[in-house]
Amino acid sequence: MQHSEGFIKLVNEAKSKIKECTVDDIYQMYISDSLDGLLIDTREESEFANGYIPNSIHISKGLIECRIEQLIPNKNLKMYFYCGGGFRSALVAELLQSMGYKNVISVDGGWRAWNAKNYPITTPENFKPIEYIKLINNAKSNIEEISATALYNMYKDKSLDGVVIDVREDSEFSQFHIPGATHLSKGQIEVKIENLIPNKDQKIYLYCGSGYRSALAAFNLQKMGYTTVVSVNGGIQDWVNNNYPITQEG
Repeated sequence: MQHSEGFIKLVNEAKSKIKECTVDDIYQMYISDSLDGLLIDTREESEFANGYIPNSIHISKGLIECRIEQLIPNKNLKMYFYCGGGFRSALVAELLQSMGYKNVISVDGGWRAWNAKNYPITTPENFKPIEYIKLINNAKSNIEEISATALYNMYKDKSLDGVVIDVREDSEFSQFHIPGATHLSKGQIEVKIENLIPNKDQKIYLYCGSGYRSALAAFNLQKMGYTTVVSVNGGIQDWVNNNYPITQEG
């Protein structure tokens, strides 16, 4: 895309004031499971829908500019921003610095540089092997599900009637999670749930990244005798896409 002279000047001014990293830096953190902050895709929803860097969340540049202090009030939280080529993310990083955010970094080259390296990508409807899809569909047909919005409304109204458990991996949970959630990964929940929650009539809400792992976990807990287990369809991705609050605490 051909950018105007004025836009390039604006971007260059922003780049002179901010920290940047490369896609190689992000990739090394990705493969070593050592990402030390939020990775945020600032592109438009239509761009994000065609693919994004694994473990990133989507908050468009326009939304960041008007709602970042509501979405992420912690101004010491480390955040990596990327866009298509590193221009919009540079402007976002400069803006957030001016608003008092202390640890914001723009990914130079953005999505196009990541793609050019043939690094792994994810899509909202990420490909899953056929047998796994069958397992998920079977689980979903036998469990209760709610939307991220329904769960948020219970938080907002202080009417939450159960325990919320994040079944993602440790590294995913430590990056960000729903406030107040307990963490018990999908790999451990069947092993440890009876120690954590011995009362099998306790209502339990499970969520993961997109609702797949939580559906399987809910199905297994039902088979273990838990009577009111609910999976959050769409998981934390839907939660974040609806601009509901997240935290690193806990």
